Amino acid sequence: MGNLQVGNRWVLVLLTGCCVGAFGYFYTQQIPQAIKSSKGMIWIPGGTFTMGTNAAHSLPNERPAHSVKMTGFWMDDHPVTNAEFEQFVKATGYITSAERKPDWNQIKKQLPRGTPTTDDSSETPGSLVLSPPAQTSVLYTKTAWWRWTPGAYWRAPLGKDSDIKGKEDHPVVHISWEDANAYAKWAGKRLATEAEWEYAVRSGFISQHVFEWTNDWYSEINHSDNALLALCENPTGPSESFDPHDAFAQKRVVKGCHKKNCESNNASARRGQSPDLGASHIGFRLVKPS
Repeated sequence: MGNLQVGNRWVLVLLTGCCVGAFGYFYTQQIPQAIKSSKGMIWIPGGTFTMGTNAAHSLPNERPAHSVKMTGFWMDDHPVTNAEFEQFVKATGYITSAERKPDWNQIKKQLPRGTPTTDDSSETPGSLVLSPPAQTSVLYTKTAWWRWTPGAYWRAPLGKDSDIKGKEDHPVVHISWEDANAYAKWAGKRLATEAEWEYAVRSGFISQHVFEWTNDWYSEINHSDNALLALCENPTGPSESFDPHDAFAQKRVVKGCHKKNCESNNASARRGQSPDLGASHIGFRLVKPS
C-alpha cells in the first residue's frame, strides 16, 4: 500500500503508469462552442500519486507502478447524461458514430492490405451491446460477451425497440471517442487524460466502477515506458496507439471496471477501444484546467 498526497491531505491507496497525446478522427463535423462554466464540476487539487500497479493479479498493461505528479484541474462530478447529450445534439445537429453507416474506406485503414471489402448490405448502423453469457465463468472474449446490435445508439441503447424515457439523468452510452471529443469541444472542455482519471479515482473523487473514455492513445507498454522516468508530470499519453495483439487498430484508452464482470477490478484497469466505436457500457466525463 502507499500514500497519495492530494493538496494538503493524504489518502491511503493501493499501489497500483507519461506523455503527449495526438488528436485525429475519421469523421469531421463543425461544432460551435458553448459558454464555459465550472457548474457541475469538482476541483481536483494537485498532488503526487502512484499510477499503475505491481499487484500479482493485475494485467500486464497495468504494470508497473510509477510516480506521477499532477497539477490541479476541474472534473465533471458525474458522467455526461442523456439529457445533457440531447442538448448538444439539438444545438448542433450532431450525428453519432452509431447512427452512421460504416465507411469501408475508413475501416480498411485499420486492416492488413488486401483485405476484401464487405457486402454493403451488412453495413448497417449500430453498436455493441453487452450480452453476458448465462454462466459468468465463461472465458472473457468479445464474441462471448458482446453482441453487435443494428439500430443501437444513444437514444435506443438496447436496439431499435428500446428508448431512454425516464432515464434522462442516466449516463449517455453508445458514444464513441469521436462523439465524446466533439461534445467536449462544444462544451468548452476536454476529455480527461488517463492520468487525470486515475488520479481522481485514487483521490476518492470519482468511482472506478464505471467505464469511461479518456483522451489518451492506448499503448500496452505505456506504463513500462513511463516507469523509466524518475517522475512523470501531467502525462498526456503516448504519441500513437500500440497494441501487439491488434497491430493494425488505432485505439484510445477506456478506464474503469465493473464490480463483478471485469477482467481487472482495479483503478489501474485500462483497455483500448477503437475511437469510432461506442458500446452500451461506455460513457464519459470532462475536465478543464484551472
